[in-house]
Amino acid sequence: MKIISVRLALAISVSLGSGVLLADTINSVSCSTPGAMLVTGSSSCSASDYGYASASSVSSVTLPGSAGQALEIDSNASGSALLGGVRGIGAFSTAEASSDVSINLDTAGPVRNGYLELNFLQDSWTAPAFGSLSELLTIGTYSASPDGQDLSVFIPVQLGTGFSLNFLDSLTVNGDAATGAASGAIGADISLLAFEADQTTPVQLSDPPSAVPEPASFGMMALGVLTVAGLLRRR
Repeated sequence: MKIISVRLALAISVSLGSGVLLADTINSVSCSTPGAMLVTGSSSCSASDYGYASASSVSSVTLPGSAGQALEIDSNASGSALLGGVRGIGAFSTAEASSDVSINLDTAGPVRNGYLELNFLQDSWTAPAFGSLSELLTIGTYSASPDGQDLSVFIPVQLGTGFSLNFLDSLTVNGDAATGAASGAIGADISLLAFEADQTTPVQLSDPPSAVPEPASFGMMALGVLTVAGLLRRR
């Protein structure tokens, strides 16, 4: 049985605008087919195999610039697979697309109770006749598989500590001489806001704090200051 496959592996692109750059954000995209060179990009990718299978995916992250502005993720993927046709009876094609978003986040101030407001809007959810769609969203200890459903929820968290956000979605479309053409699509808009315990006062989401310099580093800094001071006194 001859297999024609399309595989697309997508992370995310980062658009900064007036926001702060979150360093721990996955930012890569690639796609390939047996009959084409590997294609890479920063925000979108598409691949096809002689018209028998195709897959595409676009994903982006908009970062918050201040308290009250949401972290936003927009992810869309689609795929189609045609019947065997000239490739022979029994031949089939497969289109696969997936996205993987991973961000480490933090909030300033002392450790205290607070909330994250999550709004998950399902832009598209078209299940193929033969294939599968799936979604998994994890924020700290919270986990959900929307799978075509909208979500709006306040998630209890400890502000002043770091936590991670992960979003995975995948699409597989199968088509063969028996099933004919098949297609599917998956897309979601995600927004995340942080609030104090009153669920009203906004808190800015930001990078985890950088590591504190080791004592040896402080020693080198002090030595440098003393050296410069000595040179100035000689003048």
